[in-house]
Amino acid sequence: MPTEFEDDALNDLMDVDALGIAAVYQPGTAQEKTFYIIFDDSFSLVSAESGEIESTAPEATAKSSDVSGVEHGDELKINGTLYSIAGIQPDGTGLTTLILHKEE
Repeated sequence: MPTEFEDDALNDLMDVDALGIAAVYQPGTAQEKTFYIIFDDSFSLVSAESGEIESTAPEATAKSSDVSGVEHGDELKINGTLYSIAGIQPDGTGLTTLILHKEE
């Protein structure tokens, strides 16, 4: 569990004026909430031994305390685009990376 110092450092890291952007969490049954994330929608190239697939690999990194209770299939709205949560990867330091799938 993060210490108070670590919580302060995480708050600074996730500050919207620094690197973070607002994401609106839209769970299936509960009330939505807004928290800050670091969003990465970088290019990804997958090569399956002769076939290459170009794609993006959207991820959102958030404070673990903000995303406790999220579940696969819940939705995040980021910059007006809706994503479903496909993976949840806590790193043990107080941050969790959410693997996202862009809703069509």
